[in-house]
Amino acid sequence: MVKKAIKKFILPSLAATVGVSVLIVTRVLPISFILADGNSTAEFDNSIDGFYDWTVNGTNQLFQMSTFFKTDAPNFCDSGFVLIETPGCLDNGVLTQNTEDTASITYTYQDPDTKNDLFEVILDYTLTGGGTKRFLSSLNQKVTINNLSANPYNFEVIKYYNLELGGDLGGDKASIDPTSPFPGLQVDNDGDLSVEGTVFATITSNTTGGNSTPDGYEIDTPTNLLNPTTGITGNSFPGLQNNTGPVTGDSLEEPALAYRPINQQVPGDETVIGEQTVALETVEIPEPSALIGLGGFVLSALGLSRNHDNQDDNLL
Repeated sequence: MVKKAIKKFILPSLAATVGVSVLIVTRVLPISFILADGNSTAEFDNSIDGFYDWTVNGTNQLFQMSTFFKTDAPNFCDSGFVLIETPGCLDNGVLTQNTEDTASITYTYQDPDTKNDLFEVILDYTLTGGGTKRFLSSLNQKVTINNLSANPYNFEVIKYYNLELGGDLGGDKASIDPTSPFPGLQVDNDGDLSVEGTVFATITSNTTGGNSTPDGYEIDTPTNLLNPTTGITGNSFPGLQNNTGPVTGDSLEEPALAYRPINQQVPGDETVIGEQTVALETVEIPEPSALIGLGGFVLSALGLSRNHDNQDDNLL
């Protein structure tokens, strides 16, 4: 397994651990916090590109979960997509954490020439874990962009997800079903429950106005999706052609998922919102003796673990 210290992006700053039992407000990089609820914890550090650990029932399910941002507002640091917390771009984040399971970061961009506030980006996170049998966990991420100027500006937001279901980088298979419910499915080790134990993760997306389908989405390897020429970190993202996959990972590169929930011009003094929820459903790994004779019917025999928690907290 690739060590967690090997990240797709590393920004030059040190991580600071932040407790969650009291109100926290901080204005300096790095911003880090831990969300906790029920069977789950999620750790965020903007020097490690956002969320880097999401533990459900003691097993980490995440390699990287990041937000990329692009705008044509004047004098912004880069014309292409940048990590939203990139120093020199949006590095004045204010973290507010009132409860253990929620956190909010507010970035305000000021034109360096006029010193006027042009726009505000608010990232809200909510972790929900549990269910009666403690198999479920979901992480909701909402992006709010407030145009503080009288002028219209274009804004694009891409959410990047790189899951390591069952704590293993290899064998995951990702696909997108553009029909309801939209849009993501990632299966661990082709659904072999006896190996890692995570059945699937789903990703739902909602934008302001009730649209349940993001502007674009793509599945590929991290190398392609984070390509400095054509991927998220380039000046364009031509890969967002609504590719539905599936893509199967190997021992080093698991599939990555990218969604563009916001891609529009926002008039002056108006707001746009994009929202995603990643929902994980894990299962109990049966005893080896219980698997004998089941063969390829293990997945269906266990019913994708849905039957045991159909009424669980409406997490999915």
